[in-house]
Amino acid sequence: MARLYDDNKIKVMILYLLNELDTKLDFETISDIVVWDGSINYFVFTDCFHQLVNIGAIEKEIDAEGNMVFYISRSGKESLEGVEDTLIDFVKNKIMRSATRLLAFKKNGSTISTAVEKEKDGYLLTATIKNAKFNLMEVKMYLDSLEEVELMKEGFDQRAEQIYSGILALFSGDARFFG
Repeated sequence: MARLYDDNKIKVMILYLLNELDTKLDFETISDIVVWDGSINYFVFTDCFHQLVNIGAIEKEIDAEGNMVFYISRSGKESLEGVEDTLIDFVKNKIMRSATRLLAFKKNGSTISTAVEKEKDGYLLTATIKNAKFNLMEVKMYLDSLEEVELMKEGFDQRAEQIYSGILALFSGDARFFG
């Protein structure tokens, strides 16, 4: 997986995303969309994002629920007009697929759960994502130690949306980790 380190391109990608979605989002959601596949480092993204806020390309406000939300400003839209063409269509499509998947995941009220069963020589961890109608994903893993189980549970609890998106990307061919 190729990493993107060019701050200017990352900034254009962030502005493009906010412009296309045309909605106010919290920082965590924006971050999840942009860094989910690992091609952009979280810390590089965070730095670029805050630079855009500091120059006024992204504005922030408190929503009705008391959450800090962000959106592209008029000056951000004007800046984007001059540089949007620097993003290739592949990157535009990729970021919008990521956004669509993650926002749909959050919108449909998906919940996550984990269950651990003691086996003869280890543990069986079941990680599940479900909505009101059915299981979206269920993964079972055999692990040797309780420490491994706790590590995997914590990772799933913290990043279920990214794991789900990653699995979708692998199955659809959008992400290639081998060859």
